[in-house]
Amino acid sequence: IEFTFGWTPLQQYLVQGERGRLQTLRLSWDSDSSRWFHQHAGESIAPGEWFHWTGASMNWNTMCADCHSTNLSKNYFIEQDSFHTVYSEVNLGCESCHGPSGKHVAFHEGNAPQDMELRLGGGALMTEMMDACGPCHSRRSRLQIGSNFTGRFESEYRIQLAESPYYHLDGQILDEDYVMGSFMQSKMYHNEVKCTDCHDPHSYDLKLEGDLLCGQCHEPEYASPGHHFHEEGSASCVDCHMTGEFYMGNDFRRDHSFRVPRPDHSLKYGTPNACESCHTDMNAAELASSIESWYGPERRPIPADGLLMASELDPDLSTKVMRFIRDLDQPEIVRASGMRHLLNTPFDSVYYFALEGLQDSSYLVRLAVLDAFLNADKSTRMEVALPLLDDEVRSVRIASARLLEDVELSEIYVDKQDPWRKAQKEYSEYLLANTDFREGQSLLAEHHFRKGNMAEARFWWERALQSDPNMFSPKFGLAIIYASLGELERSGELIRELLKMEPGDADLWYRLGLIYAEQENWKMSIDAFNRANRFGLESPALYANWGLALLKEENCELSLEVFKLGLAIYPDDEKLNQNRRYAQQYCGQR
Repeated sequence: IEFTFGWTPLQQYLVQGERGRLQTLRLSWDSDSSRWFHQHAGESIAPGEWFHWTGASMNWNTMCADCHSTNLSKNYFIEQDSFHTVYSEVNLGCESCHGPSGKHVAFHEGNAPQDMELRLGGGALMTEMMDACGPCHSRRSRLQIGSNFTGRFESEYRIQLAESPYYHLDGQILDEDYVMGSFMQSKMYHNEVKCTDCHDPHSYDLKLEGDLLCGQCHEPEYASPGHHFHEEGSASCVDCHMTGEFYMGNDFRRDHSFRVPRPDHSLKYGTPNACESCHTDMNAAELASSIESWYGPERRPIPADGLLMASELDPDLSTKVMRFIRDLDQPEIVRASGMRHLLNTPFDSVYYFALEGLQDSSYLVRLAVLDAFLNADKSTRMEVALPLLDDEVRSVRIASARLLEDVELSEIYVDKQDPWRKAQKEYSEYLLANTDFREGQSLLAEHHFRKGNMAEARFWWERALQSDPNMFSPKFGLAIIYASLGELERSGELIRELLKMEPGDADLWYRLGLIYAEQENWKMSIDAFNRANRFGLESPALYANWGLALLKEENCELSLEVFKLGLAIYPDDEKLNQNRRYAQQYCGQR
């Protein structure tokens, strides 16, 4: 054992791995109940899998060190796939939160003429606290290598939006979000409540016990049966408004969105609610009925209403969803998450809403829109990304550069060439800053793929699969590359593995159909195209290849019927018309 890692509620143990890695053993110590426990007791996790203790998920350098040590330099070397991680203190120290303090100490020792102002002094604002606490208390990706201590969270990190699979449809915690993403959804955040209003920053303890903590701001009647309709002392504020989840085996973390229990949402959308935590003998309909009997039939509007409406992916609701997104009184992380949902509907119906979103005052909404255009044609990507190359927020500039990574400097307007150079440099640093993560490796592969560097794309997708053999996007990318190289068996094998994970993915069935067609296995090709159609894929290429496969099987009647169906939707598609003419000629000669 090299280090004991953590203090409460669990301690973990680090051992030396290969190439500078420290790996975290699964056997952990519960410091609250003084017992040993295994974080994945009863599960069978094989060596080579991401969750195995020798795997990437349990690598301290990548997954832990950034937030649990002071002045850390990860020092990941790409070529050797190795670490030379160094730090000033292996644990958190004063400078982790307050920044470099050498001049401050020197002044108080009488060795410097002037004190240096530290971060997070006694009068720190809520925004300053979120900038300082957020990097470790959020699910996010790093935008650059190391910290430049600019003090602004969005200059160095990109936060995860409140969306699946990290959050429930209404924004409640699901996977680990480390608090900030939840807190940004809350009224507390928007009324400038600070972390230190509830938590002692040095001991990490709550400042007061029980409902007294909430009573610092809220009226006493909120803690009475007249408000919560439970027996005196049987329910606390956090039971109803801060439900939680256990993570890492024994670490109970509360949802900091401070939401109102909504069993009626559970009834319609399948989301959890606080009431069912205690009332396990009642279903959502009974719980919703109880709420209605206490408070009446009308529910006060909350941000989750708009997020849930957006999650329905109903184009007919797009105007109402956009009205919610435009409402600047709604939390910006919820508005941005709603925009992500909205742009997953048929794109033609919300295209102008997307262009409007590019002008939004929230950088998170602008980011959500830019991401939606990633697979658009070059001229459209240039239309949306060029104006934001010199955006005030680094993450927006990076997202804009990503949309333009296959655009040459000569194609950029003269007045945008300098911003383009700067944004591309920031984007490159972002890619390199995350190469020790499986997601970063896959992102770098996508970058090379869009630029046409197939060998580099293949290398990084294969590296990502070494980190996590079950990761979806590298398998999908490699399947495309293998198919382009004529390695059809390898491509088909990967797609069949993906279909075990996502059996209803229409695009996967279509691509499998293409592989079978290349192998002239027409029966299997037709079956795959049938499934692609059944699972909702609509594209002229599907009908063109499906009809041709039927023709190869001498099924003229069905072949012509498929071409007819396709041309009813895509009457001007050249390939469809060409294949139908060929089928008509062939079948006529027969």
